[in-house]
Amino acid sequence: MHSGQKGKKISYMIKHPFVRIAFSNNEILGYQSENVACSYYMKYKSAIVEGFVNFIEDFDTKIIYLNKIMKKYTGRSNYEYNRPSIDNVVVFTIKITKMTGKTLGY
Repeated sequence: MHSGQKGKKISYMIKHPFVRIAFSNNEILGYQSENVACSYYMKYKSAIVEGFVNFIEDFDTKIIYLNKIMKKYTGRSNYEYNRPSIDNVVVFTIKITKMTGKTLGY
């Protein structure tokens, strides 16, 4: 994961490295009968992850993780990075100790 250097999230994780993070997909509207209001619901898939934050400080290791993120969203991982950009981003992993999930409508 990555973030800017300043903000409540980073400040909190530095002080409290045990975290719970929620992930969800894009919700989709579903219904049993389009004329009955109470039959509508949101389809979703979600997960809650608990674990310990590990901040990545090494320049080359940050690039490895950033390339993984870029590959997920763009399909490629051969990007160029400059020192100021890497120095100004916080890269971290979560060592997962517990994970739960939930779905509705799938």
